[in-house]
Order: sequence, then structure tokens, then C-alpha cells
Amino acid sequence: MTAQVPDTYLYEGKKYSLIAISKRPRFNPLKYGLDPQWTCTACWDGYAVDYSIENSQLLLKRLWLSKSGTGYPDVNCVKVKELEKPGIFGYVYEDVNLLVKYTGKIVIGNSFIDEYYKHMGLQRAWAYNNVLELIFEKGRLVDVIDHSETVQKIREEMESEKNPYEYLEHWWI
Repeated sequence: MTAQVPDTYLYEGKKYSLIAISKRPRFNPLKYGLDPQWTCTACWDGYAVDYSIENSQLLLKRLWLSKSGTGYPDVNCVKVKELEKPGIFGYVYEDVNLLVKYTGKIVIGNSFIDEYYKHMGLQRAWAYNNVLELIFEKGRLVDVIDHSETVQKIREEMESEKNPYEYLEHWWI
């Protein structure tokens, strides 16, 4: 599988990439009359989302689409824009500000370490310096767990050739 374009999350002024999610869908485009279709193996879903956590709420801020098989209806009263220079995505909905009533866990990371890049799926947690687990109930952030020290220990174990798999009790590794 090709490395995938991750959803992004803006949290406390910093941009993070999706590492793992306890259940899907966090946003379901079919509920809004969209039928995303992939045009590139780097985005099998045919769409990606930029989220923001504001006032402890999970908001969809921007929705990127490769193309839609059912047209481009408004999403939360926002019209689609066709991109002038399309790449993976040809269309975008901006400033959507849609509350996503997600219940579950989302692991996000920032400050990616290039030497750990893998060309398949989403990147592994230990490939980021900063890793947070966000826990949501109906779109409301109820807890944040910082796993940055844990992933640092995993990297140290990997570099020392010890067994890093003792950390695999975490569901997101």
C-alpha cells in the first residue's frame, strides 16, 4: 500500500497528522451527498480532512476531495471550490466549521522524523517526536494523553537493537 495522505488536526496552535483512530468514520461524506472517488493511490478514501479542536470541540475545517461521483452539494452551507492546480485533490470546501460528533480515540503526531518514513499506509507513532492521544465523546474532547516519552523510548530501543515490542500493549503502535 502506498503511503496515505493523513487527515490533519490543529490542536493548541500546532498542526498534527493522523497516526491511528479507534474507529471510523469520524466524518462520513456520504451523509452530505458526496461520493468521494480516489484518483491516486496516495489517497484511497478519495478525500482528506483538516480538523481543528476549538473550545474542546472537534470541528471539520477543510474537506479535500479528489472527485465526487454524485456532484458537489454544499457542506454545512459551504460551496465547493475547484482547485486551479489540482494534484491529488481537485476540490476543496473551506471554513466548513462542522461539529463532528465523534466518540473514540485519535492518535496524532507532529515533528516527523524523516529517517522513519515508510512508504505504506499511515506513518508509525514512533516516527514523530510529539504524539498525543485525544479522547472524544460526541465531538467533545474529554482527555488528552501525551505519549511522546513512550515513542522516544521505542526509538531508543530500536536504535540499541533491544526489543521495542514490549510497548505494543498500546493499541495504536
